[in-house]
Amino acid sequence: MISGLGGIECVMKADVRTYDPRLGQDYSVSDRRTKKTFSSLEHGLFVLECIGAVDWMSHLPFVRQCVEATSKEFFFMVDPWEPGARELREGVERKFGSLNEFEHSFCGYAPIGSDALGWLLELRRSLGGDNTGLWCVGGCLTEFKPPVRTSFWKGQLWDVSLVLDQPEKIGCVLSLDEMQQSLFTTHLFDGFDNLLRQSPAAHLSPA
Repeated sequence: MISGLGGIECVMKADVRTYDPRLGQDYSVSDRRTKKTFSSLEHGLFVLECIGAVDWMSHLPFVRQCVEATSKEFFFMVDPWEPGARELREGVERKFGSLNEFEHSFCGYAPIGSDALGWLLELRRSLGGDNTGLWCVGGCLTEFKPPVRTSFWKGQLWDVSLVLDQPEKIGCVLSLDEMQQSLFTTHLFDGFDNLLRQSPAAHLSPA
């Protein structure tokens, strides 16, 4: 066992890369469906790219404060996996009401300052964590345009790629992907560096 993340023990240590626009560092990725390229440097976004197990529940206060400092509305997107996709979707629907759905993915919104972030991450953990599907949660400046079909065979989903294709709407985003990969990105704000240093999330950022 490796001890870290503010006293929480992890089976393995995550490989973390930091991209700080103030240092000219750029996290760039292209969407294979729309061919659009996202650049964190172009949009002034700070990024933590994590490969390996990270208990984001332990960083909940840090993520919540970043959302509240940068955004006007909380959002969540889930591409659920079987088995359990129906149970997950119905559980979220009972909490938040009607959802925006496309193909097998769904999206919802909630007020800033609500318990939505903690509730969703706890639900994810209770239903199997990394085995439940692809998750994207965070804060936005305005609601995202819904996914569309890009060809007869291909289409977008409610997922992080859709979010990165609309960077002007991003406040703060946490993406929980397959194979224990996660991505955290946020606009910088007054007090961010102090918040990061005082948070367990500081242990994610290489010195």
